[in-house]
Amino acid sequence: ELPATTRKGTHVRVEFVLDALASGPAALLRLWEAPRAWHKHAEVSPREALAVLTEPGERWRVRDVATSRVLTDVIVSAQAYQRVVVRDLGGGGVAPSIAGVPAAGTNKRAGQPLADAASPQ
Repeated sequence: ELPATTRKGTHVRVEFVLDALASGPAALLRLWEAPRAWHKHAEVSPREALAVLTEPGERWRVRDVATSRVLTDVIVSAQAYQRVVVRDLGGGGVAPSIAGVPAAGTNKRAGQPLADAASPQ
């Protein structure tokens, strides 16, 4: 079980699940502010779940490992537990099923598309 608080303050648990129909693994990336870039946190295989401890407002991205195609972007809400089921639709779109987080590719506060930061190292 993940703790609810750390020295910095309240944290939330976000569970990312890659749909069983995905063609292969996906990279889980976190946006760091300094330097502003996406950094690889882990990889998730189809039908696998990965829970992370994070803070409200942090940005996460799920990207297809083979093609680098973005499957979804998430801005974490203040809900204590959130689950993001990522459905890989092949070459086209993103259809995440999200509990407790905003729609993929949008900024919850402003309703604007997320700006693309530098690629992960």
